[in-house]
Amino acid sequence: MTEDLATWLLEQIAAKEREASRLAALIADGYFDERDDEFRRDPSGELAECDAKRRIVAKVHNTWDRLHPDHADNDGDMGCVGCGFRSDSSDRMIGHVDKCPVLRALAQPYAHRPGYRPEWKP
Repeated sequence: MTEDLATWLLEQIAAKEREASRLAALIADGYFDERDDEFRRDPSGELAECDAKRRIVAKVHNTWDRLHPDHADNDGDMGCVGCGFRSDSSDRMIGHVDKCPVLRALAQPYAHRPGYRPEWKP
């Protein structure tokens, strides 16, 4: 089982990216024509979407201890940089990246895929 939501999400994004790249190559090679549904898909848009999602994951997910060594709990806990600290304390707003509302929302289109956990539902 995948360890955390961010890792699982990046795997799903990579799979979609591979699919879009294969489709782009087939279209470029003339395998499909304008009568095929695949021809009407926009693999460049799908690739751009994958890139955007990957950038969002990179922005909000990272190893907490490395980013905030003065607040490290030394247990390898994964924090969500996007949610940051509560305004009234030095505590993280969420305790683990799996609870990140941004990543949970990004994962929803892939909820039907193997490895998705019910507790990741927003």
